[in-house]
Amino acid sequence: MGSSALPALAFPTRLILRGARLRWRRGLLTLLTAAVAVIPIVSYLALSAEVTQAIEGDLAAFGPNLLVIPESPAPGVAGARLDSRVVDRILALPESDSVRSWVPFLYGTASVGRPGTGTENGTPVVVAGTDFERVRAAQPWWQMDGRWPAVGSTPADSVVGEVLARTLNLTLDSSQSLRAVDPTGGGQDVPPACNCTIRIAAEVRTGGGEDQLLFIPLPLAQELLGAPGQVSVLQVRVASGDRIGPLARAIDAIPGADVRTIEQLVAGDRVVLATTSLLLLTIAGEALVCTSLAAVAIAGTALAERRSEVGLLVALGARAPAVRRLLGGDLLLYGAIGGAGGYALGWAMAASIGAKVFERPIPPELLGVLAALLIPFVLFSLATRLAVHRALAAAPVEALREG
Repeated sequence: MGSSALPALAFPTRLILRGARLRWRRGLLTLLTAAVAVIPIVSYLALSAEVTQAIEGDLAAFGPNLLVIPESPAPGVAGARLDSRVVDRILALPESDSVRSWVPFLYGTASVGRPGTGTENGTPVVVAGTDFERVRAAQPWWQMDGRWPAVGSTPADSVVGEVLARTLNLTLDSSQSLRAVDPTGGGQDVPPACNCTIRIAAEVRTGGGEDQLLFIPLPLAQELLGAPGQVSVLQVRVASGDRIGPLARAIDAIPGADVRTIEQLVAGDRVVLATTSLLLLTIAGEALVCTSLAAVAIAGTALAERRSEVGLLVALGARAPAVRRLLGGDLLLYGAIGGAGGYALGWAMAASIGAKVFERPIPPELLGVLAALLIPFVLFSLATRLAVHRALAAAPVEALREG
Protein backbone atom coordinates (compact mmCIF):
# COMPACT_ATOMS: atom_id res chain seq x y z
CA MET A 1 0.00 0.00 0.00
CA GLY A 2 2.87 2.30 0.80
CA SER A 3 4.60 1.68 -2.54
CA SER A 4 1.43 2.45 -4.48
CA ALA A 5 0.84 5.67 -2.55
CA LEU A 6 4.25 7.13 -3.42
CA PRO A 7 3.66 7.36 -7.21
CA ALA A 8 0.22 8.79 -6.54
CA LEU A 9 1.81 11.59 -4.52
CA ALA A 10 4.85 12.01 -6.78
CA PHE A 11 2.82 12.67 -9.95
CA PRO A 12 0.87 15.76 -8.72
CA THR A 13 4.01 17.00 -6.95
CA ARG A 14 5.92 16.89 -10.24
CA LEU A 15 3.06 18.73 -11.95
CA ILE A 16 3.06 21.43 -9.25
CA LEU A 17 6.82 21.95 -9.42
CA ARG A 18 6.78 21.93 -13.21
CA GLY A 19 4.00 24.51 -13.26
CA ALA A 20 5.85 26.70 -10.76
CA ARG A 21 9.02 26.53 -12.89
CA LEU A 22 7.40 27.20 -16.26
CA ARG A 23 4.98 29.90 -15.11
CA TRP A 24 7.39 31.98 -13.05
CA ARG A 25 5.82 35.30 -14.02
CA ARG A 26 2.51 34.29 -12.50
CA GLY A 27 4.46 32.89 -9.58
CA LEU A 28 6.16 36.24 -9.05
CA LEU A 29 2.78 37.99 -9.12
CA THR A 30 1.45 35.45 -6.61
CA LEU A 31 4.45 36.05 -4.35
CA LEU A 32 3.93 39.83 -4.46
CA THR A 33 0.21 39.48 -3.79
CA ALA A 34 0.84 37.38 -0.70
CA ALA A 35 3.49 39.82 0.55
CA VAL A 36 1.23 42.85 0.05
CA ALA A 37 -1.56 41.08 1.93
CA VAL A 38 0.71 40.23 4.87
CA ILE A 39 2.78 43.43 5.28
CA PRO A 40 0.04 45.78 6.64
CA ILE A 41 -1.39 43.07 8.91
CA VAL A 42 2.01 42.27 10.44
CA SER A 43 2.83 45.98 10.83
CA TYR A 44 -0.54 46.64 12.46
CA LEU A 45 -0.15 43.79 14.93
CA ALA A 46 3.39 44.88 15.81
CA LEU A 47 2.56 48.57 16.19
CA SER A 48 -0.97 48.51 17.64
CA ALA A 49 0.22 48.36 21.26
CA GLU A 50 2.83 51.08 20.71
CA VAL A 51 0.35 53.35 18.92
CA THR A 52 -2.15 52.91 21.75
CA GLN A 53 0.47 53.73 24.39
CA ALA A 54 1.63 56.78 22.45
CA ILE A 55 -1.92 58.11 22.09
CA GLU A 56 -2.62 57.46 25.76
CA GLY A 57 0.53 59.42 26.60
CA ASP A 58 -0.67 62.35 24.49
CA LEU A 59 -4.15 62.19 26.01
CA ALA A 60 -2.62 62.27 29.49
CA ALA A 61 -1.70 65.90 28.79
CA PHE A 62 -5.42 66.75 29.02
CA GLY A 63 -5.39 66.04 32.74
CA PRO A 64 -6.95 63.55 35.13
CA ASN A 65 -9.91 61.43 34.12
CA LEU A 66 -10.73 60.21 37.61
CA LEU A 67 -11.06 62.10 40.92
CA VAL A 68 -10.92 60.47 44.35
CA ILE A 69 -12.65 62.56 47.00
CA PRO A 70 -13.69 61.89 50.61
CA GLU A 71 -17.09 60.43 51.31
CA SER A 72 -19.72 63.05 52.02
CA PRO A 73 -19.63 63.86 55.74
CA ALA A 74 -22.65 63.69 57.95
CA PRO A 75 -24.79 66.85 58.11
CA GLY A 76 -23.16 69.47 60.31
CA VAL A 77 -19.70 67.90 60.06
CA ALA A 78 -17.15 70.00 58.14
CA GLY A 79 -13.68 69.38 56.81
CA ALA A 80 -14.00 65.90 55.27
CA ARG A 81 -10.65 64.78 53.83
CA LEU A 82 -8.92 61.66 52.58
CA ASP A 83 -6.67 59.99 55.12
CA SER A 84 -3.22 58.83 54.00
CA ARG A 85 -4.19 55.25 54.82
CA VAL A 86 -7.05 55.48 52.33
CA VAL A 87 -4.64 56.80 49.70
CA ASP A 88 -2.23 53.94 50.43
CA ARG A 89 -5.05 51.41 50.02
CA ILE A 90 -6.04 52.94 46.69
CA LEU A 91 -2.49 52.77 45.35
CA ALA A 92 -2.16 49.17 46.57
CA LEU A 93 -5.20 47.96 44.60
CA PRO A 94 -4.44 45.39 41.88
CA GLU A 95 -6.35 47.60 39.45
CA SER A 96 -3.99 50.53 40.16
CA ASP A 97 -1.46 49.14 37.67
CA SER A 98 -3.47 51.07 35.06
CA VAL A 99 -2.70 54.39 36.80
CA ARG A 100 -0.38 56.56 34.71
CA SER A 101 -0.11 59.41 37.22
CA TRP A 102 -1.70 60.75 40.38
CA VAL A 103 -1.45 64.10 42.14
CA PRO A 104 -2.68 64.88 45.68
CA PHE A 105 -4.15 68.26 46.62
CA LEU A 106 -5.07 69.69 50.02
CA TYR A 107 -7.21 72.83 49.92
CA GLY A 108 -7.70 75.37 52.67
CA THR A 109 -7.87 79.07 53.44
CA ALA A 110 -5.02 81.23 54.66
CA SER A 111 -4.19 84.89 54.88
CA VAL A 112 -1.19 86.12 52.93
CA GLY A 113 0.92 89.22 53.53
CA ARG A 114 4.49 90.45 53.50
CA PRO A 115 6.35 89.68 56.74
CA GLY A 116 7.52 92.68 58.71
CA THR A 117 5.17 95.10 56.97
CA GLY A 118 2.15 94.78 59.21
CA THR A 119 0.19 92.89 56.55
CA GLU A 120 0.78 89.37 57.91
CA ASN A 121 -2.93 89.04 58.73
CA GLY A 122 -3.91 90.42 55.35
CA THR A 123 -5.91 89.00 52.47
CA PRO A 124 -7.53 85.55 52.70
CA VAL A 125 -6.65 83.29 49.78
CA VAL A 126 -7.26 79.66 48.85
CA VAL A 127 -4.08 77.62 49.24
CA ALA A 128 -3.53 74.25 47.60
CA GLY A 129 -0.91 71.94 49.00
CA THR A 130 0.52 69.55 46.43
CA ASP A 131 3.52 67.54 45.30
CA PHE A 132 5.22 69.77 42.72
CA GLU A 133 7.23 66.91 41.20
CA ARG A 134 4.03 64.99 40.45
CA VAL A 135 2.34 68.12 39.14
CA ARG A 136 5.23 68.74 36.76
CA ALA A 137 5.01 65.20 35.37
CA ALA A 138 1.21 64.90 35.22
CA GLN A 139 0.11 68.38 34.18
CA PRO A 140 2.45 69.63 31.45
CA TRP A 141 -0.02 72.27 30.30
CA TRP A 142 0.93 74.50 33.26
CA GLN A 143 2.63 77.58 31.78
CA MET A 144 5.20 78.74 34.27
CA ASP A 145 6.99 82.06 34.62
CA GLY A 146 9.88 81.50 36.98
CA ARG A 147 11.21 78.16 38.16
CA TRP A 148 9.74 74.99 39.51
CA PRO A 149 9.85 74.87 43.32
CA ALA A 150 12.85 73.14 44.87
CA VAL A 151 12.09 70.36 47.32
CA GLY A 152 13.00 71.20 50.92
CA SER A 153 13.87 74.84 50.25
CA THR A 154 13.78 77.40 53.07
CA PRO A 155 11.60 79.38 52.97
CA ALA A 156 9.34 76.98 51.09
CA ASP A 157 9.13 77.60 47.33
CA SER A 158 5.56 78.17 46.17
CA VAL A 159 3.64 78.91 42.98
CA VAL A 160 1.00 81.61 42.63
CA GLY A 161 -1.77 81.71 40.04
CA GLU A 162 -1.59 84.52 37.49
CA VAL A 163 -4.89 86.17 38.53
CA LEU A 164 -4.06 86.01 42.24
CA ALA A 165 -0.58 87.40 41.63
CA ARG A 166 -2.03 90.40 39.76
CA THR A 167 -4.70 90.97 42.40
CA LEU A 168 -2.34 90.93 45.39
CA ASN A 169 0.77 92.16 43.59
CA LEU A 170 2.73 89.03 44.47
CA THR A 171 6.05 89.17 42.65
CA LEU A 172 8.60 86.48 41.89
CA ASP A 173 11.17 85.71 44.62
CA SER A 174 9.19 87.76 47.16
CA SER A 175 8.65 86.35 50.65
CA GLN A 176 5.13 86.07 52.01
CA SER A 177 3.71 85.21 55.39
CA LEU A 178 0.88 82.65 55.64
CA ARG A 179 -1.54 82.17 58.49
CA ALA A 180 -4.42 79.71 58.54
CA VAL A 181 -7.88 81.26 58.87
CA ASP A 182 -11.38 79.88 59.26
CA PRO A 183 -13.20 80.39 55.95
CA THR A 184 -16.57 80.39 57.78
CA GLY A 185 -15.51 83.15 60.18
CA GLY A 186 -16.47 80.98 63.13
CA GLY A 187 -12.97 80.35 64.40
CA GLN A 188 -13.31 76.55 64.36
CA ASP A 189 -11.03 73.80 63.04
CA VAL A 190 -8.08 76.21 62.67
CA PRO A 191 -4.67 75.42 64.20
CA PRO A 192 -3.79 78.05 66.79
CA ALA A 193 -1.41 80.72 65.45
CA CYS A 194 0.02 78.53 62.68
CA ASN A 195 2.31 80.84 60.75
CA CYS A 196 4.90 80.17 58.08
CA THR A 197 6.89 81.99 55.44
CA ILE A 198 6.99 81.10 51.76
CA ARG A 199 8.86 82.38 48.73
CA ILE A 200 7.13 82.88 45.36
CA ALA A 201 9.19 80.78 42.95
CA ALA A 202 6.89 80.92 39.92
CA GLU A 203 3.67 82.25 38.48
CA VAL A 204 1.36 79.80 36.72
CA ARG A 205 -1.34 80.35 34.14
CA THR A 206 -3.65 77.61 32.91
CA GLY A 207 -6.77 79.50 31.90
CA GLY A 208 -8.65 77.69 34.67
CA GLY A 209 -9.26 77.84 38.39
CA GLU A 210 -5.58 77.27 39.13
CA ASP A 211 -4.92 80.92 38.19
CA GLN A 212 -6.62 82.03 41.42
CA LEU A 213 -4.83 79.68 43.83
CA LEU A 214 -1.63 79.75 45.86
CA PHE A 215 0.21 76.42 45.60
CA ILE A 216 2.48 75.41 48.45
CA PRO A 217 4.28 72.14 49.29
CA LEU A 218 1.90 69.47 50.60
CA PRO A 219 3.69 68.87 53.96
CA LEU A 220 3.58 72.62 54.65
CA ALA A 221 -0.12 72.78 53.80
CA GLN A 222 -0.84 69.84 56.11
CA GLU A 223 0.97 71.61 58.94
CA LEU A 224 -0.63 74.98 58.17
CA LEU A 225 -4.15 73.56 58.02
CA GLY A 226 -3.75 71.08 60.86
CA ALA A 227 -4.37 68.11 58.57
CA PRO A 228 -1.36 65.78 58.94
CA GLY A 229 -1.41 62.92 56.43
CA GLN A 230 -4.60 64.18 54.77
CA VAL A 231 -5.55 65.43 51.32
CA SER A 232 -8.71 66.92 49.85
CA VAL A 233 -8.65 65.20 46.48
CA LEU A 234 -6.55 62.76 44.49
CA GLN A 235 -6.39 63.57 40.78
CA VAL A 236 -5.73 60.34 38.88
CA ARG A 237 -4.91 59.71 35.25
CA VAL A 238 -5.90 56.17 34.29
CA ALA A 239 -4.86 54.47 31.09
CA SER A 240 -7.76 54.93 28.69
CA GLY A 241 -10.18 52.22 27.74
CA ASP A 242 -12.02 49.65 29.80
CA ARG A 243 -9.51 49.87 32.67
CA ILE A 244 -11.12 53.00 34.14
CA GLY A 245 -14.32 51.23 35.20
CA PRO A 246 -12.71 48.40 37.23
CA LEU A 247 -10.47 50.84 39.13
CA ALA A 248 -13.37 53.20 39.87
CA ARG A 249 -15.45 50.33 41.26
CA ALA A 250 -12.54 49.10 43.39
CA ILE A 251 -12.00 52.58 44.87
CA ASP A 252 -15.71 52.97 45.56
CA ALA A 253 -15.52 49.85 47.73
CA ILE A 254 -12.92 51.44 50.05
CA PRO A 255 -14.50 53.05 53.15
CA GLY A 256 -13.89 56.78 53.33
CA ALA A 257 -13.32 57.24 49.59
CA ASP A 258 -15.63 58.29 46.81
CA VAL A 259 -14.78 58.39 43.10
CA ARG A 260 -15.86 60.59 40.23
CA THR A 261 -15.00 59.94 36.62
CA ILE A 262 -14.66 62.93 34.31
CA GLU A 263 -17.02 61.56 31.70
CA GLN A 264 -16.14 63.98 28.90
CA LEU A 265 -12.44 63.06 29.06
CA VAL A 266 -13.18 59.34 29.44
CA ALA A 267 -15.55 59.39 26.46
CA GLY A 268 -13.09 61.47 24.43
CA ASP A 269 -10.25 59.05 25.17
CA ARG A 270 -12.33 56.12 24.03
CA VAL A 271 -13.39 57.87 20.83
CA VAL A 272 -9.79 58.78 19.91
CA LEU A 273 -8.48 55.28 20.60
CA ALA A 274 -11.38 53.61 18.81
CA THR A 275 -11.01 55.91 15.80
CA THR A 276 -7.27 55.28 15.56
CA SER A 277 -7.71 51.51 15.83
CA LEU A 278 -10.48 51.64 13.22
CA LEU A 279 -8.23 53.64 10.88
CA LEU A 280 -5.40 51.12 11.16
CA LEU A 281 -7.80 48.21 10.70
CA THR A 282 -9.37 49.93 7.70
CA ILE A 283 -5.98 50.30 6.01
CA ALA A 284 -5.16 46.64 6.67
CA GLY A 285 -8.65 45.60 5.56
CA GLU A 286 -8.44 47.54 2.30
CA ALA A 287 -5.12 45.89 1.50
CA LEU A 288 -6.66 42.52 2.27
CA VAL A 289 -9.66 43.18 0.01
CA CYS A 290 -7.44 44.30 -2.87
CA THR A 291 -5.16 41.30 -2.55
CA SER A 292 -8.19 39.00 -2.36
CA LEU A 293 -9.36 40.30 -5.71
CA ALA A 294 -5.84 39.85 -7.05
CA ALA A 295 -5.79 36.29 -5.73
CA VAL A 296 -9.06 35.51 -7.52
CA ALA A 297 -7.64 36.98 -10.75
CA ILE A 298 -4.44 34.95 -10.39
CA ALA A 299 -6.41 31.76 -9.79
CA GLY A 300 -8.50 32.53 -12.88
CA THR A 301 -5.32 33.03 -14.91
CA ALA A 302 -3.97 29.72 -13.62
CA LEU A 303 -7.20 28.02 -14.70
CA ALA A 304 -6.95 29.54 -18.18
CA GLU A 305 -3.33 28.44 -18.53
CA ARG A 306 -4.06 24.86 -17.47
CA ARG A 307 -7.51 24.54 -18.94
CA SER A 308 -6.60 21.51 -21.07
CA GLU A 309 -4.97 19.70 -18.12
CA VAL A 310 -7.98 20.40 -15.93
CA GLY A 311 -10.33 19.23 -18.70
CA LEU A 312 -8.34 16.01 -19.07
CA LEU A 313 -8.48 15.32 -15.32
CA VAL A 314 -12.22 15.97 -15.25
CA ALA A 315 -12.76 13.73 -18.29
CA LEU A 316 -10.85 10.97 -16.50
CA GLY A 317 -13.17 11.29 -13.52
CA ALA A 318 -11.08 13.44 -11.19
CA ARG A 319 -12.98 15.05 -8.36
CA ALA A 320 -12.74 18.60 -7.05
CA PRO A 321 -9.96 17.94 -4.44
CA ALA A 322 -7.62 16.52 -7.12
CA VAL A 323 -8.27 19.47 -9.42
CA ARG A 324 -7.69 21.91 -6.56
CA ARG A 325 -4.35 20.30 -5.77
CA LEU A 326 -3.28 20.62 -9.39
CA LEU A 327 -4.50 24.18 -9.84
CA GLY A 328 -3.63 25.58 -6.41
CA GLY A 329 -0.46 23.72 -5.52
CA ASP A 330 1.97 26.20 -7.06
CA LEU A 331 -0.20 29.12 -5.87
CA LEU A 332 0.08 27.93 -2.27
CA LEU A 333 3.81 27.35 -2.70
CA TYR A 334 4.42 30.87 -3.96
CA GLY A 335 1.95 32.22 -1.42
CA ALA A 336 3.90 30.66 1.45
CA ILE A 337 7.14 32.18 0.18
CA GLY A 338 5.45 35.55 -0.29
CA GLY A 339 3.93 35.35 3.19
CA ALA A 340 7.36 34.76 4.72
CA GLY A 341 8.78 37.69 2.78
CA GLY A 342 5.80 39.85 3.74
CA TYR A 343 6.32 39.03 7.40
CA ALA A 344 10.00 40.03 7.20
CA LEU A 345 9.18 43.30 5.42
CA GLY A 346 6.22 44.08 7.70
CA TRP A 347 8.24 43.53 10.84
CA ALA A 348 11.17 45.55 9.44
CA MET A 349 8.77 48.41 8.67
CA ALA A 350 7.29 48.25 12.17
CA ALA A 351 10.76 48.13 13.74
CA SER A 352 11.84 51.19 11.75
CA ILE A 353 8.72 53.14 12.77
CA GLY A 354 9.20 52.06 16.38
CA ALA A 355 12.81 53.27 16.42
CA LYS A 356 12.14 56.60 14.71
CA VAL A 357 8.71 57.52 16.12
CA PHE A 358 8.39 55.75 19.46
CA GLU A 359 12.13 55.43 20.18
CA ARG A 360 11.82 51.86 21.38
CA PRO A 361 12.41 48.41 19.85
CA ILE A 362 9.47 46.49 18.41
CA PRO A 363 9.67 42.77 19.23
CA PRO A 364 8.37 40.17 16.76
CA GLU A 365 4.75 39.19 17.35
CA LEU A 366 3.58 35.57 17.39
CA LEU A 367 0.26 36.70 15.93
CA GLY A 368 2.21 38.22 13.05
CA VAL A 369 3.83 34.86 12.30
CA LEU A 370 0.44 33.14 12.34
CA ALA A 371 -1.00 35.85 10.09
CA ALA A 372 1.86 35.43 7.60
CA LEU A 373 1.13 31.71 7.42
CA LEU A 374 -2.65 31.80 7.38
CA ILE A 375 -3.48 34.80 5.17
CA PRO A 376 -1.84 33.52 1.93
CA PHE A 377 -3.17 30.01 2.57
CA VAL A 378 -6.75 31.24 3.08
CA LEU A 379 -6.63 33.71 0.19
CA PHE A 380 -5.35 31.29 -2.43
CA SER A 381 -7.34 28.34 -1.09
CA LEU A 382 -10.59 30.27 -1.48
CA ALA A 383 -9.54 31.68 -4.86
CA THR A 384 -8.63 28.19 -6.09
CA ARG A 385 -11.91 26.78 -4.80
CA LEU A 386 -13.82 29.42 -6.75
CA ALA A 387 -11.80 28.76 -9.92
CA VAL A 388 -12.26 24.97 -9.63
CA HIS A 389 -16.00 25.44 -9.12
CA ARG A 390 -16.10 27.34 -12.42
CA ALA A 391 -13.94 24.70 -14.11
CA LEU A 392 -16.15 21.80 -13.02
CA ALA A 393 -19.23 23.65 -14.23
CA ALA A 394 -17.87 23.62 -17.80
CA ALA A 395 -17.97 20.57 -20.08
CA PRO A 396 -14.56 18.78 -20.20
CA VAL A 397 -14.93 18.27 -23.98
CA GLU A 398 -14.96 22.05 -24.52
CA ALA A 399 -11.83 22.46 -22.41
CA LEU A 400 -10.01 19.72 -24.35
CA ARG A 401 -11.11 21.18 -27.68
CA GLU A 402 -9.89 24.68 -26.69
CA GLY A 403 -6.64 23.21 -25.36
